[in-house]
Amino acid sequence: MFNITNPDEIMQGAKPKLVETPEFRFREYSRLNYWEYLDENETSLGNETSGPYIAYNYQLILKEIENEGTVMPLDTPITSLNIAQYFTFYSMTHQAFPFYSLHSLYDVVIAMQNDLYDIIIAYVLYDKFYSNTAAVEDYLTNVAGFSQADANAIMTDTKYGWTGYNQMKLWIQAAFDYNSTKTLSDGAFETLDNYFQIQNLGNLVVTEGILWQNITVVLEDMERIYGTSDRVAVGNLQWATAAVTNNPPLGVQKIPPTPTYNFSSFLTINQTFTFPPEMPIFIAAAKLKEADYSQIANTLLEVSHTIPKTNYMSLVSLSNLITFFTDIAGGNLQDLNERFNLTTYNQGYNLAAYLQYMATLKITYEGTTTNYDGYSLWISRLVTKAIQTGINNLKNDVYWALPAKLLFCKYKEFSTSCKSVIGNGLDPQQYATQIDAICADPDIGWDINTPSSWINLEIWAKAALKHKPSYDYNIILNKNIINAATLDTILANNFEVPITTYMQSISQKYGCAKAICTFDELLYKQWGSSVLTNNLMEALTTCGVSSSMTFQSWLPSRYLTPIEWAYFSETPIPAAMVGNFLNYNAFLNPTPLKLFLNYYFQGNTALITKTFGIPSSLIDPMYNYLLKLLPGYGLFATRTYQQWIYGVPDTFLAFVKSIDVYNGGYPLVPVIYPLKSFANETQTSPKHVVYSGKTSTKHTKAYYKYFGHRTMDMYSAKYSDWSPYQAVYAYSQVWGEEIEIEGGDGGNYGTHVHKDDRIPVFISSILRYGILTYKFSDTYNGLDVYFFHVDPDELKTSATVPANAKYFQLPNGFDGFFNISAQSGAPCFVSFPHCLYCEADAQNMVEYYEWTPEAPLSKRIYPYETHDMPWAKIEPSQALV
Repeated sequence: MFNITNPDEIMQGAKPKLVETPEFRFREYSRLNYWEYLDENETSLGNETSGPYIAYNYQLILKEIENEGTVMPLDTPITSLNIAQYFTFYSMTHQAFPFYSLHSLYDVVIAMQNDLYDIIIAYVLYDKFYSNTAAVEDYLTNVAGFSQADANAIMTDTKYGWTGYNQMKLWIQAAFDYNSTKTLSDGAFETLDNYFQIQNLGNLVVTEGILWQNITVVLEDMERIYGTSDRVAVGNLQWATAAVTNNPPLGVQKIPPTPTYNFSSFLTINQTFTFPPEMPIFIAAAKLKEADYSQIANTLLEVSHTIPKTNYMSLVSLSNLITFFTDIAGGNLQDLNERFNLTTYNQGYNLAAYLQYMATLKITYEGTTTNYDGYSLWISRLVTKAIQTGINNLKNDVYWALPAKLLFCKYKEFSTSCKSVIGNGLDPQQYATQIDAICADPDIGWDINTPSSWINLEIWAKAALKHKPSYDYNIILNKNIINAATLDTILANNFEVPITTYMQSISQKYGCAKAICTFDELLYKQWGSSVLTNNLMEALTTCGVSSSMTFQSWLPSRYLTPIEWAYFSETPIPAAMVGNFLNYNAFLNPTPLKLFLNYYFQGNTALITKTFGIPSSLIDPMYNYLLKLLPGYGLFATRTYQQWIYGVPDTFLAFVKSIDVYNGGYPLVPVIYPLKSFANETQTSPKHVVYSGKTSTKHTKAYYKYFGHRTMDMYSAKYSDWSPYQAVYAYSQVWGEEIEIEGGDGGNYGTHVHKDDRIPVFISSILRYGILTYKFSDTYNGLDVYFFHVDPDELKTSATVPANAKYFQLPNGFDGFFNISAQSGAPCFVSFPHCLYCEADAQNMVEYYEWTPEAPLSKRIYPYETHDMPWAKIEPSQALV
């Protein structure tokens, strides 16, 4: 293992300076589990009667042994290449296009089944009912009872006013939310209520309100025109036929066509797409043969977040997509039609073109253009997940956590205990048990002597102002400690007035437009400049709260990384740009993100500025900010020596594994990658088969089959929607050709070894064999032995040794390196210690140093032969090692 002393300089092109750590010694033990003899036909003979073969499952055990040389303290920090992250990163950015097609198709389906529905209703309502401002004003003032000023705000506000269908979309969502949950405390209406701060605003969205009455009229006409008013079915119908935008309800004129495509498309009203998402428009634009999907759209576009899935025909499934494209590539069109309930070959061809186009993101690098910019396609998904999660948390915390912390500080200042607060206004004898239970509860109780418990006051703040049946109100009520009436008393006596007062003082401190700040006002201020945590309110400073650039310092368990711009960048972002950045038409959406990354890697700053309105001075800071949101992301990692040896969870890989496959996650990435590990195969794994030596001692313990195959195929977990574990074990060919397995595992070499023998040794960890050749004669404990070592030709490129081409040892590389990429899924070449056998140019690429506690860069190590290279001392007659 090497400590990389100059990682930042390496990223700028400097020569790596590596300090070799002292050896950490352990001994390998191989155990043959569930073993049995096989006869010539590979039929089991049990383990009593011998046969020509032995079949078994393998267990590797590593046991630490005492180090007799230099010892490095286990807490020594070591910076090393993050191998596990590199392997995962490479494999995920070099996936076949179905992986990326799945992401884009998922975005289309979710938008069609959600966004389209709300927008088309808003489009129809505005055109049919609310574009007549005089009639709307008359209703709001004379029927709904709003003041002229309030009615004017509702009618004219450019963000959420009744000024157009885009602005009315949130109102439509609020009406659906209420009629689903029967509460105005959560969902879209909470944003509207917080934004307008107008009394009785909820009367517009409740079941008896004008919005829901008008929505009902639209839904009834949807049933008449489309045969359904179901949200999902309407979205699928638009995908299959474009009927919704071409023939909206209530006789409203169709959605105007886009300038690029002369069709009425969802693209007109949702411009985050880079192409029309409807099949008939895509078919016409691509000049493909017509095909009808109206009868199968509901099946093809079914989304399931549960595992295992049950719809074998849904294209919103990675396993199904792989099957689909396998059939297409193999010309198995009849099988394809049967699997996916297609009736014509054109349906399959068109779907293949559509899905492939969705993943196409061209990039030119060093004169070579590729169709799939895997880096931008995958990283954009992860960044989207990170920024959405962080912004949602921040939006909540700037609004609710700040008054909760102020309230906690007040209790602390006056030594007001939790029991005093909860018991205020209650009979102390009647409620003593309940008061104790509330204050002791880890979710809703607090203690002024336990600083971290302040966050539980956030639940009380929300419950007090949002009331029942809000989510946070029910958190307290569902503890079954007190009833609703008692909870209402506690909230009214202790929380409603102080929380409201604190919110008003926050508005005064930070210059909000109204008596109480809106969610977005506080979010934009904190995200852009960290003002809420860096320019603290006086009461917090008095309380001992330290200023900070990020809410993560207040709530470390809630944020994997800081989210605030000012924390990461010294380049200020204009306040006017913050709202343009933090919305779902911009960088909270993976499509704009992948375009930004793609343009950035091609150095097209002019296109970035034109597309996103980002000035050139902010482009590099923006890119750096986005990547820093990914927890633990980086080519290098610094951990203690002990952590590298024994293993430690990798933050980035854990983050990737926490995301579902639709959003770029993958369930098979290794979260822990220790150097000290063990493999334990189960009885259900295909068995390895070796020669027993009964027929010929020359091949004793040499492999006949590896995981049941004569060829060196990889047997490993593959993603599967059909498994409850999201994985099935399968074989895959990993080398350039099928290579028949040879050799043993290095523990036995058969009998009668000769100096001119080329002895193959199969190395399962890298899924290839190496050749040992004779170097010199020696003695070992009084025995005459041959010293065999790895043939240096094994480490040469295919330009020098053509046979190495089957292991992808490409001609345009350096001699002295060994390709071990089979098991890792990513290019990985290693050399022997200190670049032994490497050509001079390769040796000079790195500076090696010996580790010393006092001066680790003082003693240079040059390439030399060492006993750390693989070797074997073999007694020639019996081949004892």
